[in-house]
Amino acid sequence: MKTKMLYTIKWKDTEVGNVITNDKEEYRYIPNIENIKKLARQGMPCTLVINPQREWKKTLPKYIANRLKLNTPQKRLITDYFSIEE
Repeated sequence: MKTKMLYTIKWKDTEVGNVITNDKEEYRYIPNIENIKKLARQGMPCTLVINPQREWKKTLPKYIANRLKLNTPQKRLITDYFSIEE
């Protein structure tokens, strides 16, 4: 099965996780636990990004899917330092 990186999740420009996709258009979320632990001491709300999506699923993790809907160039509603890069 072929995989590729789809999104990088960052908090204040530090990577906290990645969403990967496969050739079946399924997704997995892999958190960077080491960075999350460091950033939690700086005030990052880690509960949003610490849980991995271990199984391949047809849907993105709920937080990431919701965030992509809200954080469009026309609507900058979110100001908690999280960003999602393609």
